[in-house]
Amino acid sequence: MSSDSEVDFPNLNKDNLTDEFMDSDLDEDLSAHPGPKHAPAPDAKPVDYVNLFLTDDIVNLVVNKTNKYARQFIEDNHENLETTPRSRVHKWTPISNEEFRAFLGVTMNMGLNKKPNYNAYWDSCNLSQETPWFPVHMNRDRYQIILKFLHFPDNMLLPDRNDIGFKLFKVQELIKHFNAKFKYFYHPTQNVSIDESMIGFKGKTPHIRQFMPNKRHARFGIKMWCLSDSANGYLCQFEIYEGSQGRRIGNGRSYTHELIIRLMTAADLLNRGHHLGIDNFFTSIELLEELFSENTTATGTVRSNRKGLPDVCVKTKLKNKELIAARKGNLLCLAYQDNSRKPILLSTASKAGLIDTVNSRKQPVTRPAVIHAYNQAMGGVDLGDEKLYMYMAERRSLKWTNKVFFSLFGRAILNSYIIYHSNTSDRPKLSRYNFIVSALESMTSNFVPQKVIRRKRTRTEMEAAQMGPTLLTQTVAGHPLDGHDLSKLPVGKKRQCVAGHPTRVRTGWECTGWQSWTVSRVFC
Repeated sequence: MSSDSEVDFPNLNKDNLTDEFMDSDLDEDLSAHPGPKHAPAPDAKPVDYVNLFLTDDIVNLVVNKTNKYARQFIEDNHENLETTPRSRVHKWTPISNEEFRAFLGVTMNMGLNKKPNYNAYWDSCNLSQETPWFPVHMNRDRYQIILKFLHFPDNMLLPDRNDIGFKLFKVQELIKHFNAKFKYFYHPTQNVSIDESMIGFKGKTPHIRQFMPNKRHARFGIKMWCLSDSANGYLCQFEIYEGSQGRRIGNGRSYTHELIIRLMTAADLLNRGHHLGIDNFFTSIELLEELFSENTTATGTVRSNRKGLPDVCVKTKLKNKELIAARKGNLLCLAYQDNSRKPILLSTASKAGLIDTVNSRKQPVTRPAVIHAYNQAMGGVDLGDEKLYMYMAERRSLKWTNKVFFSLFGRAILNSYIIYHSNTSDRPKLSRYNFIVSALESMTSNFVPQKVIRRKRTRTEMEAAQMGPTLLTQTVAGHPLDGHDLSKLPVGKKRQCVAGHPTRVRTGWECTGWQSWTVSRVFC
């Protein structure tokens, strides 16, 4: 198969490449029109598109599991909670559906207003950094306690660690829900691509964390296999990589071969006339032949050590901008010298000849049709990631399940905007920024947060505070103030008082002569 004399991959005449091979003829399924399916009315609001994926079913699931997990946590840790009376957990009350939607709306707004940490959104000490919208719609402690108890599975049903479903058990319901909705509401255009994407995370996971040095956004994290529309980055189907122990291989196929067929089948894209773009991690002769038998063309770069490649493409030395190709039935193998690189491509969709195109400087350049087909089909996953990270609120977290949920939720928001852009009658159409603003305002408008009432100081206490530290002797626990020099800390700065108070106290004063004391150094 790999020698020049074999008939399966005969050597081609380089002078006659343009006329030798034309695009493959496949039957196109005209019943599968690309674009939105089961979409709302053209005059629907942005929040209606978001609710296509954020349905009542998934909201009820998360709310019920979160409330159940919070009850279990409080029951299991009641002894420890008795020693921490100022813990946020003591203020926990069950979350409602409206509050959870408002919680997600606040999270969406964090993606539009980037700040270094959660506390910065409720910063009222520094006027230049104050954002009054956040405390109006949700209390800081309430937001963080919801984030702490956010939960998706039933822990009582957790399988054994050796069970095949253990690794993704905690997010399995999310995977099923979003995959089903992504497929139900949109059919991709002809060109689709499959590639990996990363959910950044450096904490502990059930052996699914990966390291990918070529990913600039997140080199450590949870890897996803994504099937996306190459035209707009719409995520059609995905799988979370479970590690080498979770590889599902059948029918004598390799893992990558089985993965491609599984994703295409799950998205219902086989026998529809689609063109798939893949990179050299997936491409093989067996895969492209099976896809072609399923009425699906494909183009991809291939590693030179793959079995079955013709020697004429692998070993022939070419001059710059020169190509050589060989064909086996409907499968074309082409090598092209592009400066210092010599990519080898396999395709069942393109002719081998050269085409004229235009680069950024508006100068015509010559490029093989196979490479043009590959560029058209590949890049849908990277395009989706680029759009996703632009307005996504990413934070460090100790819980990998939260990272997965917010990543999938962000991809659902992006998919909802793509459907809106194709379906709406708005003129002009909203930008993605304004679409998100409109959706989050609708999600937070139906929830009125409980007002936090704090005890106000009496007039006597305020007058005492204005007179300075000389009146603070009554707050010192058993230590005289003789020989101590109290000074005021800068505005907004406080330190913990360790003078023996029964409860934790933070103060804006400090003692500069604390070295003479062995018990405490800060006094209220």
